[in-house]
Amino acid sequence: MQRPEGEELRRIVNNRPDALSSSTIASAALKGDLLSRHIIDEAGRHLGIGISNLISLINPEIVIIGGRVAHDLNTMFLETIKNTIQKYATSCFCRIPKIELSRLGIDASAIGACAYAFEELLNQESLSVLKLED
Repeated sequence: MQRPEGEELRRIVNNRPDALSSSTIASAALKGDLLSRHIIDEAGRHLGIGISNLISLINPEIVIIGGRVAHDLNTMFLETIKNTIQKYATSCFCRIPKIELSRLGIDASAIGACAYAFEELLNQESLSVLKLED
């Protein structure tokens, strides 16, 4: 059932703009709120255009989308992104890569940062060992 534009979103955030988040927008969209669906479609379209440009430049095998927004908006967001990429990236001479949501969920950025820090620490340790052996 579709609701009047923005009604469900306003009800969920109780007219408090500080309560607005990707999860409240996703929740309202799932309940048929047209404004929330439009917000998701616009965000997905813009991201899809940006990803299309990257596909044209580097021709990746896979594009993984992660973070809280992608996790909260899930398939609604992903379908808009995929449709936009199909529209814009087909003009280049590269194949369209797989487009997937990260399996790491909302912790993807934190896990990546920790992995990077750990790798840097190991590199520093390796350098220290090399210096001691010289």
